[in-house]
Amino acid sequence: MLVSFDHMSSFLNFHYDFTETNIIYGVIYLFCLSERLLVSGSSRSISASVGEDVTLNCSVDSHITLQDIEQVSWKKTDEDEEIQVLLYQDNEILPEASDQRYSDRVEFFRDEIPKFNFSLRLKSVRTEDKGVYMCEVLAGGLSANTTVELERLGFSVSHIMVLILCVSASGSALLLCCLIYCRSLHKGFFGQQTYNHQFNLGSSVVLPCHVDECLLKKNLKVEWRKKDSETLVHLYEDGESRAQQDYQDRAHFFTDQIQHGNFSLRLDDLRAEDAGEYICRVYSGLFTVNRTAETSLVPRFNVKGSSGNNMVPLGESVVLLCQVDKSLLENSLKVEWRRADSETLVHLYEDGESRAKKQHKDYQHRAHFITDEIKDGNVSLRLDKVRAEDAGKYTCKVYREQDCVHSADAELEMLGFDVKCHILAPLGSSVVLSSHGQKPLPVEGLKVEWRRTDVDSDSDSDFSDSETLVHLYQNGKSRADKQQQDYQHRAHFFTEEIQHGNFSLRLDDLRAEDEGEYTCTVYSKKKHVISAKTNLILRLLDPVFRLHMSLVFCPNVLMLLAFVLWGVSEGSVSETVCCCALYFLRPLLLLWAAPYIYHFTGKIKSLILKYSYVVEYLALSVVVYSALFTSAWQKLLNYDVFERAMIIVLFVIVFVCCLCKIIYSKYFCDSHLRV
Repeated sequence: MLVSFDHMSSFLNFHYDFTETNIIYGVIYLFCLSERLLVSGSSRSISASVGEDVTLNCSVDSHITLQDIEQVSWKKTDEDEEIQVLLYQDNEILPEASDQRYSDRVEFFRDEIPKFNFSLRLKSVRTEDKGVYMCEVLAGGLSANTTVELERLGFSVSHIMVLILCVSASGSALLLCCLIYCRSLHKGFFGQQTYNHQFNLGSSVVLPCHVDECLLKKNLKVEWRKKDSETLVHLYEDGESRAQQDYQDRAHFFTDQIQHGNFSLRLDDLRAEDAGEYICRVYSGLFTVNRTAETSLVPRFNVKGSSGNNMVPLGESVVLLCQVDKSLLENSLKVEWRRADSETLVHLYEDGESRAKKQHKDYQHRAHFITDEIKDGNVSLRLDKVRAEDAGKYTCKVYREQDCVHSADAELEMLGFDVKCHILAPLGSSVVLSSHGQKPLPVEGLKVEWRRTDVDSDSDSDFSDSETLVHLYQNGKSRADKQQQDYQHRAHFFTEEIQHGNFSLRLDDLRAEDEGEYTCTVYSKKKHVISAKTNLILRLLDPVFRLHMSLVFCPNVLMLLAFVLWGVSEGSVSETVCCCALYFLRPLLLLWAAPYIYHFTGKIKSLILKYSYVVEYLALSVVVYSALFTSAWQKLLNYDVFERAMIIVLFVIVFVCCLCKIIYSKYFCDSHLRV
């Protein structure tokens, strides 16, 4: 087919005109689109309190379609680099594109997106969220944006609580430092008094209690109570003495000595039920004088049985013997231990095993057979943690086929009491070192010595050079000229009471150097008849010590709570865990390092000395380095191979150093404990 040149020319002119028209219309369309791509936000900055939710406004002109919008990006722009807050792309919300700091805290209003509303909800605002945020919209190759400023972040309730806790912790720590610095003003003596002889049932014992005369005022009231049951033993009030019925005619005050601060109680005709702890409370005027003395009557038992007599102290274990001939042993063997006075089942062995469930509840977990020795005919009973009420007669019966083939008796007899007294006396006050006989001694030929037995003495007296003579009573009078110089005018006998068996010593103006062991020895006609010992230990008085302990724990507990609240409001998990671990473990180090360790005794002291420092260092190291390693591991992929290797090597070095430190600390603590 042939086409003329004119036709071809006309076609080309038409095509050119059509293409040119399309380009012109396209440019006009794009110009109009750019004119209509308007993004608007808030004209003013936004204020919010930490922990609240806030909305950052961003809306797009609705004359374009939703399909024309390619991307909406929210970014924080006032940092060194832009931080991606949230991204909308290809008609989808992409929360995984958000920076970790905004993860799970930002969202669009999905129902508002079709209305071209791309406002952002920022939840649980933190202090680091303060700054400038930009909403950038891309559509048809064009872009537009708006910015919103988040400023003036106010404090939330949790932040105010954190501030209060921190201030309280700081105040408590400051008070603790002041108390440690001034601790000598709060020290006093804790005295432990013991006798080398036993107070038999039916005899008398004096429970000591003394108060400085300067504390005594009108309206004086004195109570002696049994500590475990708060039973009133004796009462002195309005100048009259009144005894509780069970102690009628047995409990007496030294009435003529009350005006001198002597509130000791004499308990006559000792009985088994008198065992226990006794406490003296003195009320003078409108206040209560601090507890000055506690006395414990500790029973001692005598075990009677086929093996003879054995002395057993309270709380120890005792074996009540019962031995049968081996020929009687069969599978059907039955052994019963019962109280003879009440038929109470103490323990039962039947069908080859102990029947602990059938025994009386008072003996559960305390009464046992020596199972390994039953095959040898030994069906003795071991009774643990002996109590005062365990005194009495016990019967062992062995049965074979319902017939009793063997019977044995044992008796746990209470003979008397060991007396232990505990006293408290502040520095500068007076303390009475008690010593009482069971009965009065004739004054003729009586000699009483109080000595300090824990130090060497430079005294020129005729007595042992290894002891300090505190005071001497001889030939019917006190021999102040014989006592060591440091105790002159400070150590006094109750001279008028000596004839009644009271050999106690009053030591005035207590000093720190008075700490030590004091022994009272009484001779009657050159024969040693009585000995008592008192050990004065210088320590923080109980109320002050408890205050110190509360101040050791309280600041750290407060800071622990503060960091928990801070972690909740700010979301800094690693920092929160590390700081909480630090304040949770710090009391261990304080107890180890501060001047409290020697106020503990026994197992607690050993545990603190041996393990507290090591446990704190080990636990804190594990927590802190775990947090650091976790953070480094998350960022490890961003480093090259050499940097990764260096990070791993450094962590290994740190781990080895910590391990060496722990081993050294363990050795140091063990050495310190041995010293």
